[in-house]
Amino acid sequence: ITVTYEDGDNTLDFALGAAQTTMTSILNSSLVVGYGSSDANIDFSTDNAIIFDIDGTQQVKITDGTIEPITDDDIDLGTSTKQFKNGYFDGTLEADAITVGGTAVLTGGAETAITSIYNTSLALGYGSSHANIDFGTDDAIIFDIDGTQ
Repeated sequence: ITVTYEDGDNTLDFALGAAQTTMTSILNSSLVVGYGSSDANIDFSTDNAIIFDIDGTQQVKITDGTIEPITDDDIDLGTSTKQFKNGYFDGTLEADAITVGGTAVLTGGAETAITSIYNTSLALGYGSSHANIDFGTDDAIIFDIDGTQ
């Protein structure tokens, strides 16, 4: 750090070298780090929040316990060509529609008007060695409790 005194305006000027390796913290109640005020920035000026700006517009906010969009229904998580590998959720996952491989599997909530399901290997239940109802045999319905028919 170089410090100089400016006689003309009675100020101290501080010049920092390009690589700083001894700083341990920067605390400032109006700190914004980024390219420019109308470009990409990380904004720390809101109490207990970190806000990410793109093109001068606030997009995402991180607060204690949340990562949230600034505007409802505005940003995507990934793209059709840049996808996240896995997702892990503990709790409720809220979605308006769900697709698998581009095919809609659920839109708008639970299906309440199912009138028939046809499948030659259909089984309903908890799992292969638990309580199940098996429709996979011609002309038979098999009730299976703990792997025992």
